[in-house]
Amino acid sequence: MSRRNKPPVIEKKKPNKFVEFWKTFGCGKWFILIIIFALLLTFKIVREEARYDKLREQGVCTFGTIYDVNYAKQNNQIYYEFEVSDGLIYKGTSRTDHHRSIGTLIRIVYLRTDPTVNAPADRLGIDCSCRWAD
Repeated sequence: MSRRNKPPVIEKKKPNKFVEFWKTFGCGKWFILIIIFALLLTFKIVREEARYDKLREQGVCTFGTIYDVNYAKQNNQIYYEFEVSDGLIYKGTSRTDHHRSIGTLIRIVYLRTDPTVNAPADRLGIDCSCRWAD
């Protein structure tokens, strides 16, 4: 038999073990994607709440200035910057329920050990009357 007359070799595609595992439970690809999306969203919410709890417990207050806003499509984002006691300027972003204009002063709560962890005081429900930074 010559090389020309050999039948073509058809290789079978190996099944994805992860997908096959879920198919045994009757789950399709879309169900798996929804589960993964829900888990990622839950992780993000839990992480943000843990961050807010730490700010409520250990945060100190300062004033910040809004330098940009985005109220398109119910996004309601504000972008702010603030200066800490060592003179460095940090920036932050937060969702808001209030329409604020650029240049407005707001109270910011941040961690002394890591000022990149910060949020507006009204977002955290904190009264800054006795938490001011030095």
